[in-house]
Amino acid sequence: MEQAKGKNLEKIILSPQLESIVHRALTYMRAGYPIHFMGPTGVGKTELSFYLAHKLNRPCSYIQGNHELSNIDLLGGSTGFKQKKIVDNYIHTVYKSEQEQKELWTDGPLLDAAKKGSLFIYDEFNRSKPETNNLLLSVLQERSLILYGKKAKEKLISVHPNFSVVFTSNPEEYTGIYKTQDALLDRMITFRLQHYDNKTETLIVSKKTGISKKDAEAIVKIVSYARTLYKSKHIQAPSIRSSLMIATIAQKNHIKIDISSKHFLLLCEDILYTPISKDDQVDPEELLSILIEHIRGWDFEK
Repeated sequence: MEQAKGKNLEKIILSPQLESIVHRALTYMRAGYPIHFMGPTGVGKTELSFYLAHKLNRPCSYIQGNHELSNIDLLGGSTGFKQKKIVDNYIHTVYKSEQEQKELWTDGPLLDAAKKGSLFIYDEFNRSKPETNNLLLSVLQERSLILYGKKAKEKLISVHPNFSVVFTSNPEEYTGIYKTQDALLDRMITFRLQHYDNKTETLIVSKKTGISKKDAEAIVKIVSYARTLYKSKHIQAPSIRSSLMIATIAQKNHIKIDISSKHFLLLCEDILYTPISKDDQVDPEELLSILIEHIRGWDFEK
């Protein structure tokens, strides 16, 4: 069970657009509707989900989708049986023996949240198979949860009034993504998140890594250009994580953030190679060469 208060949320930085999204999301959730943050990797979907739990002052349970996820992972499962034997020999000529067997069950994150009224964060839910996610249909519509696999008489529970769900997902063009059934999408309110604008990304990089705003601006400018270049080739664009990695490594290793520095350019190459390393539609080395040759001509002093 994740506690939103325990997360490092004091450094979260919200642009005016994200502030509006948070305000609307909280409004919808308080009215009982699930929220869905959809967008490319690295735009802060998961962090934003925990931030909502923090603003609602609720504990939350968390699970990340994957193609092997099953009902057991969401609901929990049996961990064995407990046996109890009662022997009645009060009258020495009469011998009575009763045996009781009880299933031992451990609640999964969805069932735990449904019982306690917590926020359930289902991260990258469209990496799970649609048949697994069908379990959520009755939860979101009828506010009831079917306990598949439980041997007890209770097969259906009503979810707690405070129970709510935040989904996150990557675009369908990403590898390992399943198409989400319309019936599930129809039950949630979707926000489309995009990469941060340069001003916001610069502020985030500066505050999270401790580098100067000027240095953060230079790094973000490089990553932003790479993002535009990669998108023009229809391949995955680097996220803010690339900016944070470059800034953190440069700071901890005293690498000067300067395009005339060989060490800094090699650092940028290494970090920006990763998003395109597995793409068979382009030559990564050629694309990196175009990128580096372009930024060599920049003057960050202007």
